[in-house]
Amino acid sequence: MKRKQIYITKELDEKLKDIAYILNRSESALIRDALDEYLIEKERIIKENNKKNPLMKLVGLGESKRNDSSENHDRYLYLEADDK
Repeated sequence: MKRKQIYITKELDEKLKDIAYILNRSESALIRDALDEYLIEKERIIKENNKKNPLMKLVGLGESKRNDSSENHDRYLYLEADDK
């Protein structure tokens, strides 16, 4: 596991302590579970939105021997094309 430091409101802290006590679980475990559920839902929403975006159908269509095309596309498209 990787350690993260976050700041929460006093109210969230109190609720977290209460629920951790009631469920006999650590506050860290509750935070991990909540974050996991939140991120799963966000990923689902992003995937759903990507399905609706016609431009996302273009992602992955091209092939390249280079692994830095997204960073250096202008150089590859224009500068190297001028050299030929």
